[in-house]
Amino acid sequence: MDLPLVYSCWLVQTRNKSHGWRPLAYIPCESQFYSQKQYNKFSTDTKQFRLFQLFEVGLSSFIAAQQAGAMQDVYFPLADKGKDVNLLVPLAFIVGDNRGRMCIFL
Repeated sequence: MDLPLVYSCWLVQTRNKSHGWRPLAYIPCESQFYSQKQYNKFSTDTKQFRLFQLFEVGLSSFIAAQQAGAMQDVYFPLADKGKDVNLLVPLAFIVGDNRGRMCIFL
């Protein structure tokens, strides 16, 4: 089963509903690409390093938006009006599965 990286910035009531989340990337479960015997031979450090490489690629565009000047003078439409704004996107993560395990706060 793949792990989806998702993003939400809403009130708690909205965050608890599926429509409040947007996928950023789907991280494949690496054990699906190897036999159980092959996968068990990998060290924990190797498995973790590969997982973090996938996280880095999946989050690269989101992290790029954090760089100084990346979101300056962006046209922001609201209904029938709009204006150029400088957007600042907060970057904080709680990573975990749907059973509440593997939580990482960044």
